[in-house]
Amino acid sequence: MNNLQTAFWVAGKSLETMKTGNLHRNEGVPNFGDYVMDTWEVSESQAHRLMDAWRIGEALAAMGWMPREAQIRELTDVRNESGDQAAVAVYDTVARSVRRVTAKLLSEVVRELPPLPRQASPADVRKLVQEILAARAAPTAASQTPPTGVPASNGGVPNITSIGKEPASENSPIGESGSEPSIPKGSGDNGGNDIRRLAAALDDLRGVERRLSKPAVKRALAYDSERTEALMTQMDEALNRIGRTIAVRRADA
Repeated sequence: MNNLQTAFWVAGKSLETMKTGNLHRNEGVPNFGDYVMDTWEVSESQAHRLMDAWRIGEALAAMGWMPREAQIRELTDVRNESGDQAAVAVYDTVARSVRRVTAKLLSEVVRELPPLPRQASPADVRKLVQEILAARAAPTAASQTPPTGVPASNGGVPNITSIGKEPASENSPIGESGSEPSIPKGSGDNGGNDIRRLAAALDDLRGVERRLSKPAVKRALAYDSERTEALMTQMDEALNRIGRTIAVRRADA
């Protein structure tokens, strides 16, 4: 199945090698388009699309990504305008910023890009794409009101100025270490504040899930395995603590 995802650019690279080496003429076929159609039932236009895409596909595969052919096709305008590196930078930036890359999202990002100079710097392309993604995410973020008792900050995580402080009418966001005891079960709003805290914690966990991917972990391990393993161990410990906390529903049932 992994080979299926990379087959398009491997095929494109092979087709270009065959065309450059005039393999079709060695086989007695004067036209390359006829050769690929007769041999593999691949049209000449599709063969050229595969040949155009293989360098981008190979570069992204080397970075740990597994792009689809349809996704690479959406980068054609960027490739034609500014070269393969610019197209790679667009995909890589999008892939690092969202949980799932789609051809539709790539098409929309490319459509919003301003005209790029020939051989645009990958760093400049990344910055433009990040600005586009941030602008797309802004309306959604603005429409979400932080739950009561949770300091407003990026991703619902308390910022430095909020750590150790509490809103005037609320306890600590996690119900710990506050100047007032946590609201006992059955009093006040009957646990409404605690439900909001749980919802906020779930939002944080979903944000973490979106930021993580198997390719990212593989790249981190390859870059610095010792530090990555240490981070992963701490993550396991944190997840275990969360598991023990929510296991209370079974213990109290």
